[in-house]
Amino acid sequence: MRLQMLEPLLATNGKRPPAPAIAPGRSSDEATRLETRVLIVEDEMMIAWMIESLLSDAGFENVAIAADGKEACRQASEQTPGLVVSDINLGSGINGVEAAVAICHAGRIPVLFVTAYADGATRERIAAHFPHAELLRKPVDGASLTAAVHRALEFRHGN
Repeated sequence: MRLQMLEPLLATNGKRPPAPAIAPGRSSDEATRLETRVLIVEDEMMIAWMIESLLSDAGFENVAIAADGKEACRQASEQTPGLVVSDINLGSGINGVEAAVAICHAGRIPVLFVTAYADGATRERIAAHFPHAELLRKPVDGASLTAAVHRALEFRHGN
């Protein structure tokens, strides 16, 4: 029995076969959650893990965490995210807005910013690059994050 379950994996040289567009018994919303790669860019690991947990509770399984802008750009170049959830102030190096610009320059990748700093200048800087991006204040709650993620993904899909 176990060998039968491994045969599809072995037949693809250890690579996971592509998933169907919508698995039987799943809604398109569930399929979107399961297939969307979310990149969290947050330098405070406790907050990153909390956001990851909130996204997991909302049904997102393909979540990666980058602790700084440089790491976020590296991860995004290896596997393009379908959504970026980023802090703005990431300590030294490039900030979250600059990282999101570098990641999203070639595609229509939605971005959400989760930050404690939501002054007018920060909002203007975000709007200049991401006019449809939402800015959520820390500490973010699950309902607000989930609603913002769904709005961002709807925008990406043109709904």
